[in-house]
Amino acid sequence: MEIIQRIPAKINLTLDVKGKIGDYHEIESLVVSIDLFDTVVLKKRKDNEVTIKEEGIKTGCTKEENNAYKAANLFMDTYNTSGVDIILKKKIPLAGGLGGSSADIAAVLIGMKKLFRVDADLKKLSSKLGSDVVYMLNGGFSLMTETGSNSLKLKLGFPLYFIILTNSKGISSKDCYENFDKLNKETISTSRDAFSYLLARDFDGFKKVAKNDLYLPAVDILPEIKKDMEVLETEADFVSMTGAGSSLFMLFSDKKKRDIAYRNLKKKGYKGRLIKAKSIE
Repeated sequence: MEIIQRIPAKINLTLDVKGKIGDYHEIESLVVSIDLFDTVVLKKRKDNEVTIKEEGIKTGCTKEENNAYKAANLFMDTYNTSGVDIILKKKIPLAGGLGGSSADIAAVLIGMKKLFRVDADLKKLSSKLGSDVVYMLNGGFSLMTETGSNSLKLKLGFPLYFIILTNSKGISSKDCYENFDKLNKETISTSRDAFSYLLARDFDGFKKVAKNDLYLPAVDILPEIKKDMEVLETEADFVSMTGAGSSLFMLFSDKKKRDIAYRNLKKKGYKGRLIKAKSIE
């Protein structure tokens, strides 16, 4: 028996860092899934081994360091199942704030639940593997709160269009949050206001309040992000960073305007780094 599970990438439309809960940062973030997917193929084994084969974007880590491997082992140990052979087909860029690692965890957990027909508590398992995996289990348009471990499903009702600019130099979320603490910037949470504006299709209002509090810490780590941001701002009214970086995104309510900006950026030499995407709920 074989299970094929796809999980979409995500974009943080906003990201407010509110403080700390224990050792972790408390956030509020409007998040939306996009039509860019990692696919995981799972097959049962007769023993307790977990194997991984990678296709597409390579993670570059050992099997033991791979989050898909960690997820499979946790599921196997928790529910006393046999092992699995995993084929990981990656299209979501690494360390870019697009949720690629969490997508793989979610895909393995959902896939193994189906494969072994276990009444598994995936939310409980996912909280042990990553703060935003709970969101990735269901995706869509949501407000992430607490440490990212709580996800409130929202309804937008219309599509958003994106151009994502990737960067081969990823940023560690841990490093970015540590840098946020060092910069000691006071922040105000605006994600809920941003949602109200977006729901009303008041894009001007949304653009005035939407922000990512990790942008300055990320720029401090990878200064070239700021240069890319300045170029993108010549082509769109709203440009931001997703997650802890290093990917930037341009937001459009109109597909034609998105496509024109995409062609213009290709002419400016960004061709190999651009991804066109659309929100999915």
